[in-house]
Amino acid sequence: MIVEVSQTVSSYGENHHECFLKLYELINKRNEELGRIFDNPRRSVAFFMLANIKDAGCLTEEEFSQFSAETREAVELILT
Repeated sequence: MIVEVSQTVSSYGENHHECFLKLYELINKRNEELGRIFDNPRRSVAFFMLANIKDAGCLTEEEFSQFSAETREAVELILT
């Protein structure tokens, strides 16, 4: 996201209000994405949430390897 913010700021130069609006839009969009990934955790959707977290790049391979083989298989199946 830092790269996206930098690109947005540099592309609008001196038009501060337009830059602010675009940054606000970007932050809201990322907030909605993170909300879909992390909000409302329940055991019934844990595999799907974990798959979304992994797919979003919020989980390293090292962290993922700490889950059970069953969990890793279920997540990989969802992601295929």
